[in-house]
Amino acid sequence: MNNIVQSGNSFRFYGDAVNIHNALPPGTYIINFDPMSGFSLEKSASIGVSEKAYGNISERVDKVFRNYESSNRGLGVMASGPKGMGKSMLLRSIVEHGASLGYATVIVDQFYDGLVNFLDSLGEVILVFDEFEKTFNDDEQTAMLPMFDGLSMQKRLCVITLNDSTRLSKYAMDRPGRFHYNFAFRYLGENEIREFLSDRNISESHIQSVVSYSRFRDINYDHLRAIAHELSLFDGDFSSIMEDLNIGAEFIDLRLEGTIDGIRFDTEVAINPSGRINSTELLGTSENVTRSWYEIEMDFASMKIVGSSIIVTRCRLKNKPWSDTEIRLSKPDYGRLFGGAF
Repeated sequence: MNNIVQSGNSFRFYGDAVNIHNALPPGTYIINFDPMSGFSLEKSASIGVSEKAYGNISERVDKVFRNYESSNRGLGVMASGPKGMGKSMLLRSIVEHGASLGYATVIVDQFYDGLVNFLDSLGEVILVFDEFEKTFNDDEQTAMLPMFDGLSMQKRLCVITLNDSTRLSKYAMDRPGRFHYNFAFRYLGENEIREFLSDRNISESHIQSVVSYSRFRDINYDHLRAIAHELSLFDGDFSSIMEDLNIGAEFIDLRLEGTIDGIRFDTEVAINPSGRINSTELLGTSENVTRSWYEIEMDFASMKIVGSSIIVTRCRLKNKPWSDTEIRLSKPDYGRLFGGAF
């Protein structure tokens, strides 16, 4: 027997397996649209947390829901920053916690005419817009702005992630009435790196090498996963492992001061974050300077930060024995090099 459901002047026919809900049941849904029949939702696999969350993810999730549940208004949350920094982990954590409180999540990954009205009809749900600035163009973003207003007639929690905030509508930034929070994700600090690698049983010497490496090149969780995987599989020094990974191919200009294998260096050098230094010019004198190009290898585990410099206490010329000597690396723009640590 068919069930006949009337909505206004429209009648739809369904089979016996029909359940009628007053509110959308907890779960994760995607939007389907057909020009003839209109909008519908399809339940999909959960997008909850699949691994440990690092950093201050838990604190941010708690802040979001304490704010949302204490108010009768909607709440907009923005997570911005480069790829691989934990934005998706925050989004997943919000969805998972929301499900535990009985909220359904709807993933919005395409714009359609009439979309805003359809989303308004869903009631109190969590709306998720991943890579918002890439998915929706300027006109589509503008059309959705009223939906994000905290004063909208429908209370809901809207969460967007974005990698490039310059592509976000100018009417969204600096507007806490639309997006109350803008959680900025930056490159990983020492504590997060140490905790991540310790959880994967990486040795302390290699952890120190990764921490030192992070002083040269901003790294994210995608990098850390790859590095941890390599370190767990292969023996060898950190530099040789990093040389083959698809990470940190670009060189960084620094100043090198020190003596290696009897050669005095006081010059500008180009450093590959795998630990290799190419020197195109030597300043200073030494009896055994026979060329103007050298390749120097550094032991990342021997690095330490002193003031505005990096001190390396173990290095060598390529194919030469390791030397316990001190060299100093410095750069005027340490705010960029060290992620603002100095």
